[in-house]
Amino acid sequence: MQLETINLMRDRLAKLEAAHKATIALKASLTALGKLEYCDMLDELMPRLGAEMTPLHEEVLRRKKTFKQYSMVYSWRIITEIPTALNAAKNQLKAGCDEVERKRKKMRDAGVPNDELKRIVPDYNKQVYLDQIASLEEEILQWKRFNETGLVEDLPPKIDEFLKTMPYVIREAE
Repeated sequence: MQLETINLMRDRLAKLEAAHKATIALKASLTALGKLEYCDMLDELMPRLGAEMTPLHEEVLRRKKTFKQYSMVYSWRIITEIPTALNAAKNQLKAGCDEVERKRKKMRDAGVPNDELKRIVPDYNKQVYLDQIASLEEEILQWKRFNETGLVEDLPPKIDEFLKTMPYVIREAE
């Protein structure tokens, strides 16, 4: 089955259902008109439409169930935890850089030459926070993809850790 979002699958399912209903109505009209020679073709089409609709319907239900299982974690992470962690990392990054600049300014005002400032007060190590920010932004993208597809494969890799911190989620989703 082609990888697609739940909404695209629902749209395709709705179109197939409409085609199936239209085929039934057309067959009824043709039968009423006595045009039975066309009904054989419609009799072949209806099972094929049904055969395509059934697995698609089952896949939509499976994905909806998966999404429901993780929806509380998704909401909690997207609404609360990730924004809080992003703000904290950005604030730490800014505070660290500001602290280095404050110390350098103080030393500059005391007459320490500029070439000595970086040796005495090295640049703030931003990488830890930049990595944390990048990781959180990547998680947002993963949650967005999961929200669109409902596929377990699209969940963030740390989903088990998130579930452990929220044990009530499993009970509510069942």
